[in-house]
Amino acid sequence: AGPEFKIGIAWQGNADYKADRYRSIALAEFTPMASQPGARLYSFQQGFGAEQLDGVSWESAVTRAGPDCDADGAFLNTAAIIKNLDLVITSDTSIAHLAGGLALAHVPDWRWGLTGDATPWYPWMHLFRQQTPGDWGGVFAHISVELVSRMRKPGV
Repeated sequence: AGPEFKIGIAWQGNADYKADRYRSIALAEFTPMASQPGARLYSFQQGFGAEQLDGVSWESAVTRAGPDCDADGAFLNTAAIIKNLDLVITSDTSIAHLAGGLALAHVPDWRWGLTGDATPWYPWMHLFRQQTPGDWGGVFAHISVELVSRMRKPGV
């Protein structure tokens, strides 16, 4: 087996946000990524939503950032971790503003636009969009295809 392909994940935004139910993703949707041979997941999820890790069969395939992550400054440790990953997949959370792979609800926040797989705000970012409201399965099927392609590229 080759080296691990390191993927950072975050799935749950602030539960107090009025549209959170549209942007946050159930952790179980990440199952196709977790089952990819050679993939290793790294969770940035803190607080609300982190308990979902205890409910997935592949929890042992995830490294948790831990409760002291960013204790010395906002996103200080998170940014350092991201720098050492191959890919980050997150819902519309603060992690998206630090990283490069975003899974979007059918009608996302204005900065992501309504069409396309790119944004002028973060030209290095790839956007994965729901085709119908609530269809995270379709989004993660598309992400899985892209993931396999990236994992097969030499030097990645």
